[in-house]
Amino acid sequence: MAPGCLSIRYWDCRDNDRGRQETVLPSVMKRTSNPISISDNHRRAIGSTLRALDELLFLFERWMRDPPAQGPLYREKDTLTEGQKSEVRAEIKALRSLIAEMRDVLGLEPRTEDLSGAIWSRSVAWWEALVELESRHLRRYGDMPESLADYIDPRARRMLEHLQSIAEKARRWKPEQSV
Repeated sequence: MAPGCLSIRYWDCRDNDRGRQETVLPSVMKRTSNPISISDNHRRAIGSTLRALDELLFLFERWMRDPPAQGPLYREKDTLTEGQKSEVRAEIKALRSLIAEMRDVLGLEPRTEDLSGAIWSRSVAWWEALVELESRHLRRYGDMPESLADYIDPRARRMLEHLQSIAEKARRWKPEQSV
């Protein structure tokens, strides 16, 4: 094993021709095209994990491709060099190759994310958090000045209204949908 490599069962680590360490699959794990019969429960469990990983990889790609977000309270800073981005993209490609192989061998089905549904469900999930910003809920953290209640309550309600409007607009009937 090359110095500095983690010892991971079923994987081998070695120096490549550029003097850098790489993880390689041993010959017993080389790509197979023979389908493996698994139960529906195993298919769901494996598929869920791999779909979530695939989605995470898309998030990584967006972070490397798009300008960093600059919101009022959430900001991103791109500290990756172009070399790091290139290396991460290569790892993403390798991961996607393994995911595709496992999809084929295990008979996993891709899931298509309906963006309107994703926006709707994530918006709805946040309603409770915005309601919890109201003074009647914040009192559990201790006494508060009345001026805070006067300030925060209408803003929390307006934020909730905007988020509800986003959810409504995202779920609005579209011509290609059947009734």
